[in-house]
Amino acid sequence: AEGRVWRFEQWSNPGCYRPVPQGNDPQDVLVGSLEPNPQPLDVATFERELEAARVRAEACAQALAQTQVAARNALLLALLPPARVFPPVQPIDGGGFAADGLSERMRDAIAESGDFESYLEALGRDVRSVFRGYDAGRFIDLDRGGRLEAFVSAAEDPDQPRHRRDAALRVLADFGLWRGGPEEEEHGWQGRLTALLSDDDPWIRAAAVEAVATYLAAEGALRRNAVAALEAAFETETESEVLLSGAWATMRRDMKTRLLDPVLRGERKLVVAARRAPVAPAAGAAELLVGYEATWREREQAPALSFAASVVAADGTERVVSVVEAVQAMTSNGVARGFVRVRFAEPLPSGAVRVTLTVSARARSAAAQSFAEASASPLSLFVP
Repeated sequence: AEGRVWRFEQWSNPGCYRPVPQGNDPQDVLVGSLEPNPQPLDVATFERELEAARVRAEACAQALAQTQVAARNALLLALLPPARVFPPVQPIDGGGFAADGLSERMRDAIAESGDFESYLEALGRDVRSVFRGYDAGRFIDLDRGGRLEAFVSAAEDPDQPRHRRDAALRVLADFGLWRGGPEEEEHGWQGRLTALLSDDDPWIRAAAVEAVATYLAAEGALRRNAVAALEAAFETETESEVLLSGAWATMRRDMKTRLLDPVLRGERKLVVAARRAPVAPAAGAAELLVGYEATWREREQAPALSFAASVVAADGTERVVSVVEAVQAMTSNGVARGFVRVRFAEPLPSGAVRVTLTVSARARSAAAQSFAEASASPLSLFVP
């Protein structure tokens, strides 16, 4: 339309398709299509991106034709996206059913080879970090006990790169170890995953929360152990990322009253974390895109959130900024995710930038006062 490119997505099932501006791939799947008034690509830019995708698909076909397994897996891994540098939890749930189909095909081929280390690396390089049980299920079911044990061992191994340990834990979280029956007794998986709630790396602790929370769907001692372990972990945890992971994991399992008490303990009514957006700052940036997550405890089910920010530029000066909310998704029971645009009166100089995001929450009733305010830990970004 008018020299711009749109795609059509089904935003409910069953339901109609709707036009969506086609942005840069894959960023528009992660954030771009959720921005206010996103601008679709012009035809020439789209055709360049389409040609790059065609070249990658042809390289994938050539790699898949290799008969030597190690060589084929190496070629496929070289075509996958790099390990992410922003937190692995999907930043926000948008409409549609977006998937990186080519990466999934390459990942499946690596899984079929039985090469666990290559498969784990492929999982850790997934753009969206969505590993449901059916995704790894065929790989695991060929040797259930042995391969579940391999994932647990990889998660425990401090010599494994962060993205591999994180992927192992999220596969285990989605697969549901509590269904394992006798294998759980044999390998003691619950106790070993519980130990990772005190890992030195907060990303690993956050993923371990997801894995241990799986046992909340079990019965008897497995469930009781999971509740006790998560309560103890939340009581001592200081990292917002881990507390927010706990909030999402427990509310999905109807555990808000019991397990959110230690997340939002004492005088703390609001927990906020800032996230790196999947889109890097541009040179001479006039604005930065910053992700956030927040969880709260209050009778008000869906409070109004407002945002402020302070920015210290590479030259050490504090810059005048305004904050515009770009997108927000809020549950009815106490968590929000979204992105804000932090805009500057003058473009930023090149170098490291420190952003501190502050969130205020207030009830939506008329003349309501803010009931909570919290600042995220400063987020360091680099302006090229």
